[in-house]
Amino acid sequence: MIKGQPKVEAAFRSGAGVAWGESSGCLFCAIGAFFRPGYVNAIAQKWLPALDGVLPKLSAGAKVADIGCGVGFSTILMAESFPRSSFVGYDFHAPSIEQAKAHAVAHGVEDRVRFETKPAKAIVEDHFDLHHHVRLSARHGRPARFAQRTCVHFLKPDGT
Repeated sequence: MIKGQPKVEAAFRSGAGVAWGESSGCLFCAIGAFFRPGYVNAIAQKWLPALDGVLPKLSAGAKVADIGCGVGFSTILMAESFPRSSFVGYDFHAPSIEQAKAHAVAHGVEDRVRFETKPAKAIVEDHFDLHHHVRLSARHGRPARFAQRTCVHFLKPDGT
C-alpha cells in the first residue's frame, strides 16, 4: 500500500484535498529531485538566455527573487552561474526552505543566497531586478517562451 493512500482516498471522498505539508514522506524532496535535471540543463543554458537583456544584468549583479523555490535547486543553480548577483528564494513550505538553506551551505553560495518561508502574496521587498518563478516555467511545454511572456520580468522604473 502506498503510504499516502488513506489521505488521498479520504480527500477524494470528502473533496477537502491534502495540503502540501501533509503529504506523506518527503514529497517536496522528490519534487525537487524530479525537477533538478531540467534546471541543471536549462536555466543558464536556455531559459535565461532566451530573455532579452537578462544575462548582462545577471552577470553585472542583479537582485533576484525566485518565487516558489521549493528546496532551492533553481535558486542555487542561478547563484552558481551568476556569482555577482544575489538571490532570495521564497516558498510557503517551511520544510522545503530548511532543505534549501542546507543546500545553499553545501554548495557554498550562502553568502549571496537567502531563503525565506513566505507565500508569494506576502513578498513586500521594495525592489528586485528580476522575479523568477522557475517551477511554472519548468512545467510549461516551452519554458523559455513561457518565461518571456509571463514568469520573468524586470521591475526597474526606468526600464533598464
